[in-house]
Amino acid sequence: MDNNTPVYDFEDAINFISERCDTSKEIIETILMLEEDYMRSIGIISDEEPDIK
Repeated sequence: MDNNTPVYDFEDAINFISERCDTSKEIIETILMLEEDYMRSIGIISDEEPDIK
C-alpha cells in the first residue's frame, strides 16, 4: 500500500457524520455496522484472506 491509498477509519467516519447531522454517535455507529453487515451479505466485503503470493 502506498501513501496515497485512502484508508477508512471507522471512528473518523462516525465523527465526520456526527459533526454534520443531528444524530448521536451511538446511532451512527449502529448504522455503519449494519451497513457493513449488508455489504458482507451481498459480497462486497469478504472475510476471506486474498490468495496473494
